[in-house]
Amino acid sequence: MNHSHNITYHLVTHFGARFRAVLVEVSGVRSRPVAETVDTHLGGDACTGALAAFLQELAVALHGEEVRTDLGFQAGLWQGAEVTKRHLTDHESTELKVLNLDDPQGPPALEMELTRDKLNELAEPLVEEATRRVARLLGEHGLLPVDLDRLVLCGGAAVMPVIARVLASRLRLEPVHLDDLDPSEQALLRYALAAGGRGAGRTAMPAPEAIDPPVVRDAPSTQSLPEPEPPLAGPPVPEPLPEDVEKTLGALEKRAAHWRGKLHPSDRCRVDELLKAVQSARADSDPEAATAQAEELDDLLFTIVGSE
Repeated sequence: MNHSHNITYHLVTHFGARFRAVLVEVSGVRSRPVAETVDTHLGGDACTGALAAFLQELAVALHGEEVRTDLGFQAGLWQGAEVTKRHLTDHESTELKVLNLDDPQGPPALEMELTRDKLNELAEPLVEEATRRVARLLGEHGLLPVDLDRLVLCGGAAVMPVIARVLASRLRLEPVHLDDLDPSEQALLRYALAAGGRGAGRTAMPAPEAIDPPVVRDAPSTQSLPEPEPPLAGPPVPEPLPEDVEKTLGALEKRAAHWRGKLHPSDRCRVDELLKAVQSARADSDPEAATAQAEELDDLLFTIVGSE
């Protein structure tokens, strides 16, 4: 790995609803996002979609082509796929039920045991493609995986075991989860991840099928990298949100926490995703984004539990 001028390179891969990879330059207590790549086709939603597509074909074989246009079935299909994906993160197998949400008390439209191995099989092509995007990002900046000091995973879908396994196999570098790092290093990388879209060069990616695997072996030597300009800057201290916004967010978070344990697993997943979005906007000191996410969460809670 390259430690020229006491600079190290970290790659933070975020597997949330979408996939992001941010190349971060670290020097002492300073970090700077160098570049990032973003793809909405490769994140956690894409893994859910791959599982839903597999289940849909099984349902078609059982019930006929009409299930493809049955809105109640389609809603239940996505809900079942998302809950199953999350459950298989910690379990080797699970009992899957797909309900027709137009008749949730009726018999399941699809009922079966699904294994983690099957989920890995469906998700692996997406993770392989994400790995190629990572290799391309590094090659564009004269780096190889061996030049990285750390390969870091974060995001809700990053807990899927197949992601760490494929990245380690292809990049020859064992990934670590952001939450497992010490607090000071976490702070450096969270700042760089949050600033990536604003301060880094962004690589616009076409749809996955249009991508050819990068040839990283021909990447130029890291010794030819110019000295970074401007000088590295430490993360700024975020300004607090306005008092009225903080008060609204606090009350809404308490309400969500009160109801969370009483919700159906699929509703709980949706509430958790919005809570994370609210917390992310708060961390970025973005009152408009925080308010927008809070309104969406409030609407969701009202839909599920009413005004109680």
